[in-house]
Amino acid sequence: MYELAKRHRYEIEVLRRQIKHRRPKPVPNNLCRGIDLTTVRHCLPLANGRIERFLDTSKSKVKQRSFFDGEQLSRALPEFLVWYNSIGSHANLGGKIPMEA
Repeated sequence: MYELAKRHRYEIEVLRRQIKHRRPKPVPNNLCRGIDLTTVRHCLPLANGRIERFLDTSKSKVKQRSFFDGEQLSRALPEFLVWYNSIGSHANLGGKIPMEA
């Protein structure tokens, strides 16, 4: 096996490079959970500013609390969504909550 790999070292390196730089296959919509996957252009967060801001806020809130397992986090997410949509004010809405805007 070693001799075979040694003889075809160049071909193996070319194939490795091709695999490394191959574009990933498109991800299908996750219909079992009702998630509709929408993509934006790569490295352009301004095209998807609302979700970027939501993710930033959610990450900071998760870091403020300590969770022992994924189940505790799953139970806390609905509470966060209620806070985010009906209690927490948003600067881009002029200090209003989304339900008022």
